[in-house]
Amino acid sequence: MKKKVVILHNQIVNNTADEVDVLEQRDLVATSCKKLGFSVECLTVGDDLKSDIEKVKAAKPDIVFNIVESTWGKGELIYFAPAVLNSLKIPYTGIPLDALFISTNKVLAKNMMSLYDLPTADYFSIDEVDLLNPDKTYIVKPIWEEASVGIDADSVFCFSDKEKINKITQLPSSQYFIEEFISGFEFNVSVLAEELALENLNKDPEKSAYIFNIAEFEDRPVGFTCYGKIPGTADSYDLYWIAVHDSQRGKGLGKTLMVMAVDDIAHKSGKNIWIETSSRAIYEPTRQFYLKTGCEIIAELPDFYGAMDNKLIFHKKTSNQ
Repeated sequence: MKKKVVILHNQIVNNTADEVDVLEQRDLVATSCKKLGFSVECLTVGDDLKSDIEKVKAAKPDIVFNIVESTWGKGELIYFAPAVLNSLKIPYTGIPLDALFISTNKVLAKNMMSLYDLPTADYFSIDEVDLLNPDKTYIVKPIWEEASVGIDADSVFCFSDKEKINKITQLPSSQYFIEEFISGFEFNVSVLAEELALENLNKDPEKSAYIFNIAEFEDRPVGFTCYGKIPGTADSYDLYWIAVHDSQRGKGLGKTLMVMAVDDIAHKSGKNIWIETSSRAIYEPTRQFYLKTGCEIIAELPDFYGAMDNKLIFHKKTSNQ
């Protein structure tokens, strides 16, 4: 009997690019789990947390693959779902509950790093503006939101920016803090299971099941593709991911990355490329991109990801056919 994995993710509330990214994560996790021989069911956490978790319990999973990034559209409540899972003794992936709570709160995390002498940028509460160094640049950040959510160009300021400082001092100190600004490029790195990480770090890239092409602009990554040969097939490949940074969209980079991936697959004697995506309205640009680059919709699986959320399967032939 197959072991069962429930992939649990948050319901999309605000339809921001950062929020809907969880759907791509869900799709990739589901594909990988199925390839490893697991039975997979995808469930969401929405408005009724109690009811949604009861559905998880009723599914009787061997483990929950937790990719819940928010509750009720709020990133600061990311720990709610695993907290309930933990109380029900339902095993789930990811870090322990206490570590999740600490790492979600930037100030708590920085306090912990400082306690163990780990280098971290100087930081201050909203009420400590008078302690800022006039010769340094600072950035105001939400305490709870992940990555760069809630941060824009106006968040960076100097001591001489009196107008910005006046606005910053009006922010609630329970929700925001000030940190020394370190110039650089920030991006998230996700590691999906041992196979994805170790395949690329420890193996010859030519023998890896996951192949990455990364586009750079001014020494910064601005796009990538991830694809790999489908086990048990003669010449079929999955295109797992194709992504382009917002600053480079509309410039033909996505098409270039697609052409490079198709050419490389053809060079490896591949003939068929398979791509999966959702039928949800937010994925319309993605579907149009695939159609414009010569992909064809082969199948549509109704309610695959959830009610009214179908899976669309695209196919593209390489030059070997």
